[in-house]
Amino acid sequence: MSCIYALSSSFTPNTVRYVGISKYDTAGERLKKHFKAARYGVKFPIYNWIRKHISNGYEIVATVIENNLTWEEACEGEKFYIREYRNEGHPLTNMTDGGDGPLGRRHSDEARAKMRGRRAPLSAGHKAQISVIHLGKIISTETKVKMSIAATGRKHSTETKTKISAVKLGKKMSTKTRENMSTAQQNRRICEQLEAAKVKG
Repeated sequence: MSCIYALSSSFTPNTVRYVGISKYDTAGERLKKHFKAARYGVKFPIYNWIRKHISNGYEIVATVIENNLTWEEACEGEKFYIREYRNEGHPLTNMTDGGDGPLGRRHSDEARAKMRGRRAPLSAGHKAQISVIHLGKIISTETKVKMSIAATGRKHSTETKTKISAVKLGKKMSTKTRENMSTAQQNRRICEQLEAAKVKG
């Protein structure tokens, strides 16, 4: 079942700035998508408003107006509430008169590109959390093979090579690492010799 919801800011909680519909009985999932689009820099009035109020320390509040509706009822109800709130003087950021749901507006090519490839920089705390999650994680042989195949033929850009070189500059390898590298190199030579012998045979 669907619902109709309204968005407001904790700065002016009695002022509705957006009316929308969700295919769920709660507005939580739609609010997450609003935040995601705002974070990716999509330049619609609703997302500009969300970015502005969040950056100023305010909270975006989603209030369910009606729920337990069919999708058709939600679409009709959205049009009604947009009209009513506008008549009451609420400065809505809606770009349509409603009834079309999230499909009513098409993202521009620029917006689509941002949503596909642009992500907000990770904070130091977020990076630390990711590091802890992956710490001690063992990669299966199958995954290693897939990673190897995916990396075959891949060439680093000059910029990437420079960065890798800078990271490794002056870095001392442990005795264990050196031994592993030496063993790997010996095994590689043995494999090459065996392959050459097969060709000659």
